[in-house]
Amino acid sequence: ILYTWPGTSPCDGTLQACIDAAGADDSVEIATDGPIDEEILSYGSLDLQAAFGFTPRFAPGRSITANSAGAADQAIRIQGLTVDGGRIDVNHLLNGGALTAQILDNVVERSPSGNQAIGVYTNGSGPLVFRIEGNEIEVGTSSPGGVSVLAVSGYASGDIERNAIRRIIDYSGSGGFGIDLYVQDGALVADVFRNIIDFEFSEFGV
Repeated sequence: ILYTWPGTSPCDGTLQACIDAAGADDSVEIATDGPIDEEILSYGSLDLQAAFGFTPRFAPGRSITANSAGAADQAIRIQGLTVDGGRIDVNHLLNGGALTAQILDNVVERSPSGNQAIGVYTNGSGPLVFRIEGNEIEVGTSSPGGVSVLAVSGYASGDIERNAIRRIIDYSGSGGFGIDLYVQDGALVADVFRNIIDFEFSEFGV
């Protein structure tokens, strides 16, 4: 089922309520330019995208966080959205199933203090396959960096391709990065290619 927000029930209220009503095989399209004054938090599969002809923008400081949940295989796709002073995170949390995560063609303006603009994190026992492509990222003055992939446990593999990452001004703290790949006790295989990283990042990352 394709749900359109704003629209008819169950999408005649908040975007969060529309997302909560969608099933694992359903999609939610956003048919407004916004601003959308909501903090989005989901558990389980999520397919969230801009409707044709719209460029949805979230209100300043609002973020999108999508988490896996349970033991079933799940899929998360976030595409064509703009956040201002917020971030986009996908987390694979102690999940025995596989997670496919796609973060595509989004815009992150002035990523938030102390956080990366786009983050993918796995602590699940099932595999994570990710694709981070076509995003435009403006790293904020007090934000450490652009794209971060962290494998605490489990196995993660994927592509980071054709993203444009620009810092407003050099980060004054420690650990500034454009693209950061980090493995703790898990395993990570990533292809990183055709990205543009503009301005100096002070410490580590691609």
